[in-house]
Amino acid sequence: MIDTKQEEIWRIYPEFNFIEVSNLGRVRSKDRYVPSKNGGKRLAKGHVLKQCQERGGYMRVKFKVNGETKSMLVHRAVAICYIPNPDN
Repeated sequence: MIDTKQEEIWRIYPEFNFIEVSNLGRVRSKDRYVPSKNGGKRLAKGHVLKQCQERGGYMRVKFKVNGETKSMLVHRAVAICYIPNPDN
């Protein structure tokens, strides 16, 4: 019997160094310290981000950077991390 399971490989997303993208289309955050309400810092545990489907059928993830909500399309993040594009 042949094992058809693919190994999941994670790469750091270039724009945000705390976001990782897998070759299987999953996106996760890494553990990091973020500002807290009292002026200090707190540990934000990393986790796999929940994906939601857009109207056109594309998947999107949302996360916060310095209190501001950011979002990215999953297929574009996978392409940026795994498909070489030397000529832009």
